[in-house]
Amino acid sequence: MKTIQHSNIVKLLLSVSVVGLLAGLITTARDIYLARSFGATEQMDTFFILLVIPMFLISITNSTLNSTLVPLLSKETLNRISIKVSRLSSLLALIALIFMATLVYASIPIGHFFNFWLPHLDEFDLSFACFTLMVPLAVYSTVLRSALNAKQEVFKPALSQIIIAFSSIASLIGLHQFYGIEALSIGLFLGYTLELVYIQKLYFNEGLKIHLSAIMFNKEDIRFYKNSFFLLLAAVLMYMTLVVDQFMATSLENGDVSNLVYAGKPINFILLILAGGISQVFLPEFTIS
Repeated sequence: MKTIQHSNIVKLLLSVSVVGLLAGLITTARDIYLARSFGATEQMDTFFILLVIPMFLISITNSTLNSTLVPLLSKETLNRISIKVSRLSSLLALIALIFMATLVYASIPIGHFFNFWLPHLDEFDLSFACFTLMVPLAVYSTVLRSALNAKQEVFKPALSQIIIAFSSIASLIGLHQFYGIEALSIGLFLGYTLELVYIQKLYFNEGLKIHLSAIMFNKEDIRFYKNSFFLLLAAVLMYMTLVVDQFMATSLENGDVSNLVYAGKPINFILLILAGGISQVFLPEFTIS
């Protein structure tokens, strides 16, 4: 297994942080364009409420899977990693299928319920579809990225942040005249799709494989899911504040949800550069040590 020399850790950390900086700058430019083009309106409030749900699911799964998979896979052989990743991917694919089917069949009653205080919900059918498909794509990419991080491949997977950021701003600028704010939904969906293609290519280049087998688990897998549960619970409690804040803001004046989202962008920019780089670089190294 290749390891990161201690003299190169700082260099790798700076490289990953620069990638986060570039992705953050692109995202910031996108948000400035978003604010100038659409402002803080009741329609934007509804859009951000819809967006926070998939981003919440993506955030908790990213945090949980990366924290559990990197230590689990760091000392495994390529074949064992491939088998474990395939099993987990099969389970997540099943969960995603159930999740999507539930959303489709429950969309009508849920839509009527949320329409009580989100009157523009029926205008975002395209966003609803994009966000629904975005979640399983992002989760699957996280599984593959965690396997790469466990093999000490950190910098190249980190470049996927730029793919998502660039796709979102390109779609927003190029398609907003035709789709309005839903152009951002299209851009995010395309971004996570391209990220999956890119991460999967890196995964195969490392000699890893995807085994097309049934969902079968052993005692070690069950132990992994038990450990993941507590990390998932912690992630839910940590990221739940984002959901609660926005839903509480819906009881205020029109546009306050949008203002809340725009106000939180600077701190998210800082966290993307600092916390993201530190966790990606040091978690695999500390696990090996």
